[in-house]
Amino acid sequence: MNLGDKVRDQAEAAKSYLAAEGFSIVGDSALADAFEAHVHTIVVELDGARKSLKLSYQWLEDRTAESVTTFLADRDIGRSLKEPDTVMCSVGASGLLSWQ
Repeated sequence: MNLGDKVRDQAEAAKSYLAAEGFSIVGDSALADAFEAHVHTIVVELDGARKSLKLSYQWLEDRTAESVTTFLADRDIGRSLKEPDTVMCSVGASGLLSWQ
């Protein structure tokens, strides 16, 4: 089992959260290049604007699907990604958030 398989439920929880926030899921990376970068990237679209959420595989592996959803909701990541100046949110291995 590779690392992507180990965090599949957690990544699906993040996608479900974003969909519930009104985003269309454009793609997500269980791709080799994302795996090598140690992140899972979810690309979403809302009103024609593409945004991305990058989640550290280590962070995902340390959480349940439910705790991923709770983390994202508690920090209102969906609202933040809707901001016009925000194109990406990253969640690092320790849970540290960064924005672009």
